Amino acid sequence: MTFLMLEDNSGSYELEDGSGGTLLETGGPYVTVTTIQDGGPTQNEIQQITVVATGGTWLVTWFPISDPQQIPPLDPRFAWDVSAAAIQAEFESYFGLTGVVSVSKVGNVYTFEFTGDFGLFDLEQMTADGSNLT
Repeated sequence: MTFLMLEDNSGSYELEDGSGGTLLETGGPYVTVTTIQDGGPTQNEIQQITVVATGGTWLVTWFPISDPQQIPPLDPRFAWDVSAAAIQAEFESYFGLTGVVSVSKVGNVYTFEFTGDFGLFDLEQMTADGSNLT
């Protein structure tokens, strides 16, 4: 079961599990993360980040494996309207690998498909902090 966490300038809000996605409290700005497809022996992990804002920055933190002491977290802050190419480049630069993630953007939704060395694994879900969004 996937749970979504919504964060904005006034704190965190809970959402129902990803299957319903019903917002218990609304407002903005905010950023959410959800796992669309768990990775496994025959499929890549797919996660989405939705950013609702008109300015500011958001932070994504991600440990690709459950033991965060093996790899330091990816922890960049992005502009509210950053391009998918810039996020993809940041991931690849951080891990020193190309082809580990494919990032696309439609509107304010970023889709991450983990490929290459991260492909075919059930990865940890990213977390995001939108407390600096406006």
